[in-house]
Amino acid sequence: MHEGGARGSAAIGGFFVNYFLFFGFLRSFSVLINPIVTTYNVSYMGASSIPGACCIGLTAGMGFGPALLAKAGLRQTSLIVGLVPAGCWLLMYTFLNFPTLIVSFLLMAIAWGIIFIMCLNSMSLHFDKNRTLATQIGTLGTSFGQFAFPVIITPLVATYSLKGFFLITSGIFANHLPAVLLFMKPKKSNLPNEISNEKQAIEGECDNGAVGENDIVITTNIVPNLDQTEIKQKVSFLKSGPFLVYVIQQICLNVGVACGCLYTAAHVVKVSDADEMKAAFFISLQGGIEACVRIPFGYLADRPYVNKLYLLGFVCLNLGICFAVVGWADSVFSLGAALCYGGLFTGAFGGISFTGLAEIAKKYDSSDELMKGLGISSALNRTCSEIY
Repeated sequence: MHEGGARGSAAIGGFFVNYFLFFGFLRSFSVLINPIVTTYNVSYMGASSIPGACCIGLTAGMGFGPALLAKAGLRQTSLIVGLVPAGCWLLMYTFLNFPTLIVSFLLMAIAWGIIFIMCLNSMSLHFDKNRTLATQIGTLGTSFGQFAFPVIITPLVATYSLKGFFLITSGIFANHLPAVLLFMKPKKSNLPNEISNEKQAIEGECDNGAVGENDIVITTNIVPNLDQTEIKQKVSFLKSGPFLVYVIQQICLNVGVACGCLYTAAHVVKVSDADEMKAAFFISLQGGIEACVRIPFGYLADRPYVNKLYLLGFVCLNLGICFAVVGWADSVFSLGAALCYGGLFTGAFGGISFTGLAEIAKKYDSSDELMKGLGISSALNRTCSEIY
């Protein structure tokens, strides 16, 4: 994947680590619900307010993340948000009360929302032709995190109590800082191929002596020949019908996936004879299956003969089937089979969704508004998840 160079490869590495930490943990959060209920002496409804706080924080972070990146810059933003998660875990360890828990998850989720925007922004800076594949490699962190965290969290809490788990986890999440520092701007801005080729051709003619010594050479910036009237009448893709349909589709998809993952373990224990460790194993198994299909889906989506939006629709259809089956399943075997089937597709929609949005922006010649559109869509996703 030479397209992004060394800095692009570093960005993929940072993307992977960040997704491993926050999305991997969020997808595994359901294994913490019972320990939180026991430790803080709250109801399951009270424990469910923590995902709500996370949704509010993610909404805020994703909403003003693009503006913060534009105002503070990439390096300053990295230093601001990189240490926030570790600090929040330390806060939960120091003050073992439920209000502190809620506030800490809220602040941590704001940082995660900004990091989410930084991850996808890094892919748009470094990759174009292979953007979906690069994004899917980065999002492998989610699958690896979902595979690892459930079987890590459960024994840690059992051995060191929830408070000890907070202290250990603060050290783990300190890795956000070096991960976000891997996001660097490309050394050279990527010019469109046709402009770059034309510039090289002209430079080649000059170097070969095509221009006489008495000739006058006028150099200028090479830009596409655009009609000024068309520029004035250009419609922002943020006001287009395809963007509206995309946002609605993403809301339905993300509400189902996010809310489903938050309560998977508790649901498995409730409707079947599985214990908490077996429920955690199911979540890990789903994450392992995801990891196997992310890169193939990314490679497929980047083929020129594949319509990314049609492929995304196919993925969403199969996720809907998975959700329906999980709702009706009432045994360990049927729940395990449904979650494994869902794992074939939950790893595909993230990267394809982002590059699908990029395709819509490119169609309306609004690639400069891509991150703004991503922020709007992501913020609405989390707002609706909170309402749900």
